[in-house]
Amino acid sequence: MGGVLLIMSIMILYIIIGLLSGKRSGSFRRSKKKVSHIKLMILFGLSWFAIQSAMICYDGFNDEVSKSDAVLILGNKVNEDGSLSLRLKSRVDKGYDIYCQGLAEKIVVSGGKGKEGIPEGSAMKEYLVRKGAEPKDILIDNYGINTYWSARNYKEIAECYEFNSVIVVSQYHHISRSKMIFNKLKVGDVSSAHCCYFELSDAYSIFREFFAFYKYLIWY
Repeated sequence: MGGVLLIMSIMILYIIIGLLSGKRSGSFRRSKKKVSHIKLMILFGLSWFAIQSAMICYDGFNDEVSKSDAVLILGNKVNEDGSLSLRLKSRVDKGYDIYCQGLAEKIVVSGGKGKEGIPEGSAMKEYLVRKGAEPKDILIDNYGINTYWSARNYKEIAECYEFNSVIVVSQYHHISRSKMIFNKLKVGDVSSAHCCYFELSDAYSIFREFFAFYKYLIWY
């Protein structure tokens, strides 16, 4: 999906810039002051950002859940008292629903350790067991310090348990980057589901995801 998003973004932006150049080519020759290279670069950047962000949101809201060997829940903040933050709780609840529907036999909980000092994976497992999940069906990764390491650690788990498919659960704006890195590491068939939790900071998260997506696409 990462490659598709990149190619489509570039194609759409190429068409936009081509149309703008075609409409203004005559006036541009007559007066370079009307449309400067800097303005075109700004227009290109803003258009790219808007299109990419819209596609990330669309991809995140468009769940592609199919029966898989495991459902992987990506971690987030754990409160100082050991309870899950509302954001993380929504992710775990979504993963648990998928598990209860019989769409995944195992639950993989992956996260690191925040400033609170509590391993996210262990906290998620405790919450899942209280909800009714079988302890033997829950696999913990407490070293998933970011999305890349969660994917990398999951690959080792998948090879150990012979998993060939996984459903990744996170916030909608995090889905595209997550699926991209999981596919890049060739962990098997990857589908996704977003949790229904929204907050004002989503605007910043979407802004951040634009840059994080390309960082993961190029760097890892």
